[in-house]
Amino acid sequence: CRCWVLLFFSPVSLQNSANKYDRVVGDSVTLPCIYENQQPSTDVFWRLNVSKRVLNIIDGKPSTEKQDEMFKNRTESFPSEYAKGNYSIELKDLKLTHAGNYTCFLQKSNEEKKINSSILYLYNTDTFTELLLSTLYFFF
Repeated sequence: CRCWVLLFFSPVSLQNSANKYDRVVGDSVTLPCIYENQQPSTDVFWRLNVSKRVLNIIDGKPSTEKQDEMFKNRTESFPSEYAKGNYSIELKDLKLTHAGNYTCFLQKSNEEKKINSSILYLYNTDTFTELLLSTLYFFF
């Protein structure tokens, strides 16, 4: 079995470290993006490894226009939470190609701010089981 782990670090962050998630291919994951100083005209952009377009939230509405093909029908956001500054997303039916660094950017006026960074590690089922067993063995 092969295990793909992609890890990318961004040089600028508003928090000390990125959230880290371990998932098996086929699972789902919710990636957080909370902005406490909510502005009504806020646009939010989710990116994978800076360049792949995961989801845009424009004028309070999720937009899949120009969304990278690998995320079609796999992303969900929570519009009822936008007013609270919650722009988190859920990624469904994960594939190995979804591994990497997810970043949530906020844009208002001509200013762009990085709000959150999440690193997603993905494993095949067999590899993940082997990893868990070896970790348990280490502790006992």
